[in-house]
Amino acid sequence: MSSIIDMTRLSKSEETLGNGISDTRIKGYPKGYPELAAFMESDPGFGILRRFNHLHLRNLLYMQEELTSMDRRLYEIDASETDELNNMTRPGDENVDRKVLMTEIRVKLREYGTVLPR
Repeated sequence: MSSIIDMTRLSKSEETLGNGISDTRIKGYPKGYPELAAFMESDPGFGILRRFNHLHLRNLLYMQEELTSMDRRLYEIDASETDELNNMTRPGDENVDRKVLMTEIRVKLREYGTVLPR
């Protein structure tokens, strides 16, 4: 079975591919993805990859919903505290639910920030 690279070669005896790309830059790589990656690397025009923008946006929307839910839970915890001083997250905070939730929020915000387009 011929590979994608073999199909683009002018002939086995020729030393360059159609665009003058040296055949030696691709030789030596195993058939399949290694050879295809070498071929794609051989010319800037060959390195076309999908960005999966739709999936990235779906992921961001899902993460926003998770953060919105966490924000709502934090508000409910804060609203359940009648004393103003109890509504502050601080060392020694006695509300374990708030402390655990704030840690989860911190992790999720960090994750969200890394995937958010700049």
